[in-house]
Amino acid sequence: MGLPDAWIEAPEFAIRSYVYLKDPNPPEPLLLNSFFLDDLALAKQVFSMNQCKSLQQYLGITHPAERHDLLRDKVVLNTTVSPRLTPLARWPSNGNHPLVLLQQAAVNLSFQETKTSGMLGINGPPGTGKTTLLRDLVAGVVTQRAEELAKYDNPATAFEHSGQKLKVGNGWLHLYRLDESLRGFELLVASSNNKAVENVSAELPALKAISEDAIGLRYFTTLSDKLHQTETWGAIAAVLGNTKNRSQFKQDFWWDDDYGINSYLQAASGSMPQIEEEDPKTGKITYRPPHIVDAEKPPASPEEAVTRWKNARGRFLNALESSRKAQRWLETLRQEMIQLPTFAQRETEALARRDQLTVEVHHCEVEIFNTRKLHAKTSLQYQEAIQDLHNHQQVKPGFLARLFRTKAAMTWSESLTALQARNHQAETRHYNLTKTLAR
Repeated sequence: MGLPDAWIEAPEFAIRSYVYLKDPNPPEPLLLNSFFLDDLALAKQVFSMNQCKSLQQYLGITHPAERHDLLRDKVVLNTTVSPRLTPLARWPSNGNHPLVLLQQAAVNLSFQETKTSGMLGINGPPGTGKTTLLRDLVAGVVTQRAEELAKYDNPATAFEHSGQKLKVGNGWLHLYRLDESLRGFELLVASSNNKAVENVSAELPALKAISEDAIGLRYFTTLSDKLHQTETWGAIAAVLGNTKNRSQFKQDFWWDDDYGINSYLQAASGSMPQIEEEDPKTGKITYRPPHIVDAEKPPASPEEAVTRWKNARGRFLNALESSRKAQRWLETLRQEMIQLPTFAQRETEALARRDQLTVEVHHCEVEIFNTRKLHAKTSLQYQEAIQDLHNHQQVKPGFLARLFRTKAAMTWSESLTALQARNHQAETRHYNLTKTLAR
């Protein structure tokens, strides 16, 4: 109706949310768009300051410098799936089946296109392997983080005091900050479909998600089984999201006396926690270590922890170098294979040139044979000319006959001129043919 905004009363509504009574955290609103206004305001501020490349790409403000259709551009596809761009680690899936071509291309591009920032879209209908390639992304990120971790001789140096502390009982709990080099390897799975996110987060640590022969791949399974309430291979992912899930995760992961990581760390620091148990029949009280301590066998001292660390780091670095060596060899092989069409073309051209030269050689051989034959003939003629000239010199008329130019002297002189001309001609022909044969 064209009324001014100041004349209109905005609609109001209220939401009631029930939370756990003893939860120390303040209640959070439900996930409705209206509660993301602060985040949207931050996004607007970041965008206006041109600080986020990914946001600009998402909004369509910036575009890729170039586009390639990998289904048609075989050269670009070849480069994309080259060994040098392929992550060294992959997910140990059941059957050890490798990714198909375009899945591997998507994984490789994910690491290349988002090294600093940026965004990569991977589309595909249900069942085309998006979650499968996501697992390889997880394996690649875990390996990259392990490379950074391996730079520390002692993992304790990866933490620095934050300057903050909390009062706990009669003592203080000091808070530490993780080194910057070990940050940024987190993976967040988000979706408008909560169930889809839960499925991915729950599938990654499931024991059935890895190959049966990967028996050495176990990582705090006591804790992970507790978190997921199923058989797992390791604590690599968790279902978070809403307040209930996060609160339950915090309770199980840290505070659970029997399975929590807090009990494990206490034992590793030398303060062995004990679980009190009462016999329901006799009422007798007994004490035992937490299940996580019995199952995961924490180090008995800081020295043992460092020894374990160095052993694990050594195995990792050896495997890493072995993988890199194989990667370099494969890339060299790939480069050589790329040149195969060029070599094949050169071979074809060389064979054609060889056939042409074979014909030319045959012609040369025939020419040499004829030249040698002619050379022998001219050599004989030259010798005959020399002999004839010599013989003619032997019947040279006397001085008086030549002086008075008698008929006999004139005839002899004419014959001499003819023989000399013949001799010169035979000599010239013989010399030229000798030079030709010498070449």
